[in-house]
Amino acid sequence: MTIVSGIKLTRCSQAEAERLCAEHKRYSDGLIGGKRLSLAFRDAADLDFRNLDLIDCEFIGSSFEGAVFDGSRLRSAVFFGAHLEAASFRACDLIRADLRGANLSGADLEGADLTRADIREGFILTRDAKGNFVPHRQSITHVEGANFTNANLTGARLGKAVGHGTTLANANLRNCRLTEAALSGSDLRGADLTGADLSSADLSGCVLHGATLAGAILDGADLSGADLTAANVEDSDLAKAKTEGATKALSVQDLGLDIRQVLKDHARWIGSLGHEGFQADLGRVQLSGLDFEGKDLSAANLELATLSWSNAKGARLSMANLSGALLLEAVFQDADLRGANLKRAVLTGADLRRAKLGAVRMGSGQRQPWASQLTEAKLIRAQLRDADLQGANLARADLRGADLRGVILTGADVTDADFSDANLAGAQCDVARRRGVKGLP
Repeated sequence: MTIVSGIKLTRCSQAEAERLCAEHKRYSDGLIGGKRLSLAFRDAADLDFRNLDLIDCEFIGSSFEGAVFDGSRLRSAVFFGAHLEAASFRACDLIRADLRGANLSGADLEGADLTRADIREGFILTRDAKGNFVPHRQSITHVEGANFTNANLTGARLGKAVGHGTTLANANLRNCRLTEAALSGSDLRGADLTGADLSSADLSGCVLHGATLAGAILDGADLSGADLTAANVEDSDLAKAKTEGATKALSVQDLGLDIRQVLKDHARWIGSLGHEGFQADLGRVQLSGLDFEGKDLSAANLELATLSWSNAKGARLSMANLSGALLLEAVFQDADLRGANLKRAVLTGADLRRAKLGAVRMGSGQRQPWASQLTEAKLIRAQLRDADLQGANLARADLRGADLRGVILTGADVTDADFSDANLAGAQCDVARRRGVKGLP
């Protein structure tokens, strides 16, 4: 018998767990002998629950430390007050799950669907000497150090969930309630916080590269020391938040830059193989809406730059560093981006028709071409018709709803990429690596 937080937990063996899960499957299928799974106040630490149908199961107050639920369907499951430290819920269906008061510290929820899940604080109830239920303790949800990379938390209620140092990279937090949430020092790169309620939330020291805060409620939010470089903050009022010491995109005016001169110096640097002129260094600079049509920015540094709604039609950006750049609805039609680094770049709605995004060879002696890097890039609803992506690295890229008609993906790495609802008519999809890919025929 195990005692956790003053409550005695009876040990559950792997064999018993498998029997109970089998009974629940019969219950779900409407078969005789079925029984809804209720594993309340039990010690199920380190057990294996992978790839099971556990919809509507009840796990109140139990310990699942180190347990593995990867790939399981846990829709509407009740984990109220459960101990889930270091448990694995990768790619789980946790839609509308009740995780109030649960301890998720160090848990791995990468790719999990937590749409409308309840992750607020709660109370654990126990019976007194007279058999009446009384509050045993207030149970605050803990998510310190948890991994929510690529998790879907749309409409989830997190309340005051304690989550210092939580990884929420590329997580979908649209319209999520994060009022008074303590997420200081967390990784929110690429997270979608559109319309989220961040009132009085502690986001101090957070990294928000490529994050979308459009329409987010920031009343009283603490963003002091946060890195907002290349973050989309349109329609959100940063004036209502604390932003002392926050890092934001640098403006051309504040830096005293003459973009035309920068381009001329870069052209000389390219033409002289680096002997004259200067390499364009526009990293972290706000360049939204500027015109770079036909310009040569090959090998330029544009890391974490903001080029949303910019025109780079026909531009040469071969081997350029655009990692983490914010490129919302930017125009790269017919542009040369061979060998470019676009890792974690946000290209939502961008126009990349006929763009060259394949590999480039660096000299006749090089055996392997230099592949374009689009790992974890966001290409949601991007226009890529007839684009060349031969040999490109698209691992974990998001291409949902993209126009990929006639695109060339020959030899590309699309490991764990998402092509859901993309138009792939006439596309060449003989990719090199495709493990975990979604939506690709």
